[in-house]
Amino acid sequence: MINQRLSILFVLVCLLMTGLVPVSAKAPTLLLPAATSDNLIVNAGAEDGEGSLTDYEVVPVPGWTTQGNFTVMRYASGHGGPDNNTPGPAERGANFFSGGPNNAASSATQTIELSSYAAAIDTGHQTYTLSGFLGGWSYQNDNATLTINFKSATNLSLGTATIGPVTNDERGNQNALLYRKINGLVPALSRKVDVTLQMTRYEGVYNDGYADNLFLGLGSASGGVISGKVYNDSLAAGNEVTGAFIQACLTGGGCQMTTSNSDGSYWFIDLVAGQYLLSAFPPGGNNRLIGLLGPLTLPANSTLLDRNIILLQPTGLPTGTTITPSTTSNEVPSVYWRDPLTLTKTGCSAGTTSYQVWQNGVVIRSGSMVESPAGGTYTATIASFYPLHGDARIVITLQCPGGEPTLFPFNIWIDPSGVVVNTNGEPVPGTTVTLYRADVASGPFDIVVSGSAVMSPGNRVNPMQTDTAGLFGWDVIAGYYQVRAAKSGCMAADNHSQPYAQTEVLTIPPPVTDLRLVLYCGEQPVFHIYLPLVIR
Repeated sequence: MINQRLSILFVLVCLLMTGLVPVSAKAPTLLLPAATSDNLIVNAGAEDGEGSLTDYEVVPVPGWTTQGNFTVMRYASGHGGPDNNTPGPAERGANFFSGGPNNAASSATQTIELSSYAAAIDTGHQTYTLSGFLGGWSYQNDNATLTINFKSATNLSLGTATIGPVTNDERGNQNALLYRKINGLVPALSRKVDVTLQMTRYEGVYNDGYADNLFLGLGSASGGVISGKVYNDSLAAGNEVTGAFIQACLTGGGCQMTTSNSDGSYWFIDLVAGQYLLSAFPPGGNNRLIGLLGPLTLPANSTLLDRNIILLQPTGLPTGTTITPSTTSNEVPSVYWRDPLTLTKTGCSAGTTSYQVWQNGVVIRSGSMVESPAGGTYTATIASFYPLHGDARIVITLQCPGGEPTLFPFNIWIDPSGVVVNTNGEPVPGTTVTLYRADVASGPFDIVVSGSAVMSPGNRVNPMQTDTAGLFGWDVIAGYYQVRAAKSGCMAADNHSQPYAQTEVLTIPPPVTDLRLVLYCGEQPVFHIYLPLVIR
């Protein structure tokens, strides 16, 4: 949805909604696990050997045992796949792994010995980090997964973990390799680990599963642990969610991030003592609401297990219900946080009707709905929600004469949009606004791929266009961001040689709201003349 009032909540949405992050928070945004070992994967970046220059050649892949037509390709080969400008690793080298021509499935495996880590592993405190850039081609759903299988000395499987796949929805139907990472504890008695990079074709002739910059490292869990699973709708087998972005955020501090495993599981390790709020962003193509859990109190060096997070379907407007002004995204009305609202419900005549607005278990607005005109139309005016913002739920209660009360619940999004204006302060509709993200403040900053789970389901379009009021916005996970606004015929207000306005680096958390970008679009300046007041 392009022309919508959507949240400028460059936020850690869960913290924003609970008010747990002070505006003055200066803690680093990303809390990283303890230092890991060197990368244990051999030829993890596909650089040991020559990459193919065509889409029909299969080349050797040093360090890996391959099956099918698994191969390595060059980024700059002009074959229609990823190139040096495709979203992917900032430091990508010359080559990437590819599924290869004329095969529906191909793979590469290697076995890594862990005997030298045996003493630490058997304490139960040896951690692992598995990460990589995974992707595919255009609108096709060809994909890559990276799986590790920890084994005993007698080759007994002790536990597995997987990152990927990255779907075409998550890639925004474009060529892209997106970063995925999980953490966990190495099972006791592990003495080796099998690493498998699997490429799967769904369409076409070429297997366009892509991967690069793979990483497997070991570390020591010296702090606390929080783990659980992410589910759709309920805690039922088969509802586990793969590839959700989960973040654990320390009250007054920063956040650690991971993605859910193929069985829906997640692990946060090396956490300091304190209160944590967890949020799970649905993966691309999953339009459920962001799942929240907490705050959780984590004592020093303790472990919290089975902290499961449920992603719920949004509830749209009930029949005969309107809320204005609003727009709709993902079936949920989006209301601007500074607008007073009109809530209307049709039903029986001469009934009794009221409403409540809930956010995080607290009623933030409530009141009666008046039948006017007679005939079963009930109306209420809701004061603007400013400064509250984020997910909320409205419950209308209607009781007909002689009947029982009936509840009509639905979700809304309270939207603190940013705005693009000209030098006279007038909105600039139709501006292209682009979101960039990095894991460190110094960059490099890459465009967030449209459809990415970095953004909440409320708006996964990037770039987007400002609406008639000049408004724009996204709802994002923790990290470092920049926002750029550009429109033909316009330039930065403070630098007319620059054809766009751009923010400084925005650190999330704390949240950034009411962001204002100023363009000069050739408008004549408006002068205000104030005459002195003379009393005779």
